[in-house]
Amino acid sequence: MFILKLMKMLFTLSLLLCTFIGVRAQDIPKELLKTWMPIMTQDYKGDTIYQQGLNFLTFEQESGHFELPNQEFTFEVDQDSVIFYNQTFGRLPAKIIELQNDRLILFLDSSLVVTYIPLPNFENKAEQGDIDATISDNIWSFRFLLDDGEYFHLDIEFLDHLQDSSIVGYQYLSLAKTAKFKPSSVFDQATWYVDKHQNTFALHINEVFGTPFGLEKLIIKRIHKDKMSLVYWSDGEELTAEAYKWKKKSIHKQSNEIENLTRQAWRIQEEIIPPPIDTTDLMDLGYVMDDFLEYDEVYINDSTLIISQEDIDNHSLILKFEETGAYKIYRESRVLDEGKWSMQFNNTIVQLDSDNEERLSDGVLGGFIEIKELKRNKLIIYRSFATRLNHQEERNESLWEVYKPVR
Repeated sequence: MFILKLMKMLFTLSLLLCTFIGVRAQDIPKELLKTWMPIMTQDYKGDTIYQQGLNFLTFEQESGHFELPNQEFTFEVDQDSVIFYNQTFGRLPAKIIELQNDRLILFLDSSLVVTYIPLPNFENKAEQGDIDATISDNIWSFRFLLDDGEYFHLDIEFLDHLQDSSIVGYQYLSLAKTAKFKPSSVFDQATWYVDKHQNTFALHINEVFGTPFGLEKLIIKRIHKDKMSLVYWSDGEELTAEAYKWKKKSIHKQSNEIENLTRQAWRIQEEIIPPPIDTTDLMDLGYVMDDFLEYDEVYINDSTLIISQEDIDNHSLILKFEETGAYKIYRESRVLDEGKWSMQFNNTIVQLDSDNEERLSDGVLGGFIEIKELKRNKLIIYRSFATRLNHQEERNESLWEVYKPVR
């Protein structure tokens, strides 16, 4: 008799539980259950703003995840709101402004409205490891179609490792690798990784100091050995991009170039001012920052260390690159700067990491040399707004500097 009553009780509890789960499942709109991609952010007035670090949202029955599968959350729908629960941030309510099959708009906080669309499905059959290998350890030239119909060009070198683990969250340590932009800047600290959502691959490029026009999420439409077709969104508008892989120089050619660079010191001979270039794109990306190009005692304690136009006119500026990876910059026999150097972008960029502790506080957009020509008896470097030596005073134009071996 007792066993019979117990069985009836268990059956009743099971029925109630199933009924409860069924009601909860019905409360979740079926339109919500998919992966959503952010395409536009606005303030409470409806003005478009830029917001870095927004995630994909994947909703399943009462659970889901953000950008990565290990970024899990649970959620519930309460009238016109969705409430997220996560171990990291706890409870996070978001008001649902609009929910359709092809659009989700969330009011995330008092000043941020985010528009999402379903993640496109391009049915890419490639394996993620193959895509990583195709992109990694290569330089790609991107051509982005902007919303005004113009094109913007950007070269990116995708390293096969992460140089600084302190700039990424722990969830991304196994994925993130270092990316380098050209034109270069000492402020560049960027990472990249590829992840897969359903059948769609996304290339993420994240710059610590702000990614230009939403390059954080580039959806890979097609990828081949030396070409990629991508789509991205700017202010809610879908735009296209193409990328082409650089042809790598042979190991022999790279070795010869490094040997030519390090075999002797180089003394400046002349400056050549080429025809003016349009720097609008550079200004828009923040590479030209006049507020940081002034020198006074606040930035540099010893003003005699500044590389001046007089040093160039008098041919007293000397560059010395050692095979050990050390460099020194001289005014005749006086050392103005020293540190470590390394090659980037197929031996077209020399990065200078100064030992001077003031390097990152003096406001100079320098520390890089762009090589235009490198032979045994001639070194020509391109000096632009974004590429100049540490502690070099402001230039009013881009130019070439011609160096000859020190005899």
